[in-house]
Amino acid sequence: RARDGRLIGTAGIRHEGLAFKAWIEDGGDPPKIKHPFEALVLCLDGSCTYHCEKDLDGVPTETPAAIGSGMDFALGAMDA
Repeated sequence: RARDGRLIGTAGIRHEGLAFKAWIEDGGDPPKIKHPFEALVLCLDGSCTYHCEKDLDGVPTETPAAIGSGMDFALGAMDA
């Protein structure tokens, strides 16, 4: 959870996820992501953005949403 209450979920290398979280919270230059990476940021108003190593600025996405290798299982569980 970010300091402002947003929820941040990442899939990929842990230190890159932590660098992404710090960038989302503090701004500045985007982190250097060298490996496959995905993130979801859920805002307090219910909006959600999807981020990846090729597009760290993110794009709006509908919820429910999931990322990573367990994405299909997570979406199935949420649908049930």
